[in-house]
Amino acid sequence: MTENKTIDINALRGAFKEGATPNELDYGTLIDLASVGSKALGAATTDATTPVPGHGLEAPGGKLAVKAGKGVAVGGRGWR
Repeated sequence: MTENKTIDINALRGAFKEGATPNELDYGTLIDLASVGSKALGAATTDATTPVPGHGLEAPGGKLAVKAGKGVAVGGRGWR
């Protein structure tokens, strides 16, 4: 992905709506967007489907969660 690239989600969604014909740029943008998501979860580029969260995150049961610790309190209403 090109550094500092912006992705307009609505425009991308329009490229893939029923009856549309996505082009090479549209597919490339979709792949770039997926790459951002996998990087955010710490996944390796060789296995983008396996998250490796770090820096206070964990993935119990395949769901991303924040590790509770010093300075973080999580309750029924969320963070405090």
